[in-house]
Amino acid sequence: MKTLKIVLVIGLIFAAGFVAGVVTTRVVVRHFVQRAIANPDLLTERIARDLNRSLRLDAEQRVKVEQILTAAHSRIKTLRLQVQPQLIGVMHDAKADIKEVLHPDQQARFDEYCAQRAAFLPDKRTE
Repeated sequence: MKTLKIVLVIGLIFAAGFVAGVVTTRVVVRHFVQRAIANPDLLTERIARDLNRSLRLDAEQRVKVEQILTAAHSRIKTLRLQVQPQLIGVMHDAKADIKEVLHPDQQARFDEYCAQRAAFLPDKRTE
């Protein structure tokens, strides 16, 4: 009986640790993604810092890599501005199509689901 209790306690501790790890990871990733969306320059800076640390770049290489990343970021931003309206339109259509196959109670929950993920699932078309 004592052995069973010990095994159950250890199992509960393991399960609680697992759940806490999953929740913490999800919160941290969500926070990082939201910061990257709000300020894309942070991502460029982080990549430059990681490359510098990993590759041990000298001062000249560091400057050139930062220039390359800045130029790439600018090109990506221009491309995103061109493509984003189409992507939002596709996402809007997909959400509307999904909503059509749901029951009324599911539609309400789907609306809540989309509201919680509004930063990742924009609802407005910009055409």
